Amino acid sequence: MSHNLKRRAPRGVSLVELLLAITIVAVLSTAIAVLLAGAGKTHQYVNNETDSMAQVENAYRRILHNVRTASALTTPSDGTAHTPGTLTITTQPDTGYTSGATVTYSVLNGNLVETDQRYGTNIIIRGVSTFSVQRTSTSPTQVTITITSSTIPAVTRTAVIACRNL
Repeated sequence: MSHNLKRRAPRGVSLVELLLAITIVAVLSTAIAVLLAGAGKTHQYVNNETDSMAQVENAYRRILHNVRTASALTTPSDGTAHTPGTLTITTQPDTGYTSGATVTYSVLNGNLVETDQRYGTNIIIRGVSTFSVQRTSTSPTQVTITITSSTIPAVTRTAVIACRNL
């Protein structure tokens, strides 16, 4: 008993099936590419904002420490808000500077710079859109400073600093 069964050769993929598979892969690939591009933009945005925040916070802490420990506050001398501001202090006396050293904070070419008689001029924040200084009280001596970065998004910090030694 022999059955005449023919085995069929495996059937290939039709053109329609092939086009459908290519279309599905293309749609999925495009969706993944869009998601990865969005993640890259978010990563860059977060890095920029974090870097700006760190620069502003570090400058703020540096100014805060120097103003709190200053032996004299020269500029600003009045209660007017100065923008762009200049803040000039005299540090406590130390070795080599028996009368204290002069430290000035100001905006130069869009950067917040610290000019210290002992160390020279240093950029403490690159890209500053606002640095305002106002003497808000004379007894006790208080200064209000505002620092705003020129980044997108802008980072702004405002602080009222009391001078401990004045």
